[in-house]
Amino acid sequence: MTSDSSSLRSALAGYSWHASHLAAVLLGNRAEAARFHQQAHRDGIPLEMVLPADRESFPDDVIAIACQLRREWLDETGRLPDEDVRQAVEQFLTSHNTASLATGSGTSVRCTPIEYVYRDGTMYLFTEGGMKFANLYRNRHVSLSVYDPFTGLSDLAGM
Repeated sequence: MTSDSSSLRSALAGYSWHASHLAAVLLGNRAEAARFHQQAHRDGIPLEMVLPADRESFPDDVIAIACQLRREWLDETGRLPDEDVRQAVEQFLTSHNTASLATGSGTSVRCTPIEYVYRDGTMYLFTEGGMKFANLYRNRHVSLSVYDPFTGLSDLAGM
């Protein structure tokens, strides 16, 4: 991101800021990040923080920042969700039927839309087979995402 907060405002146009955490990563030093943070607030952009990243170590800095934000913003107690959350999750999963299944092995990653049915805490996936199963055979770690149809950033929903 540049040190001009108008580019951030443009990127966030139409995004619903309430009930959201917003942070920015700025290529620069701490003083530049602090100036950007102040300017963003003057421009009405509710950033919680602006974190500096060095151009030479940018990928490593961004990974460290992402981990820091996760620790600060998410509850990591490991507790099971309460009954209201469980019911909301089950309602969401039973009202949809298509997911994105990402599998990987070695340097190969495959993400495929896949039909599913959710019943009694279990997702049943329907597929013709293919590379995703070869990847699953080699690596049982997967990512599965279910989304509402995209209508805009302020209404984005998925799990």
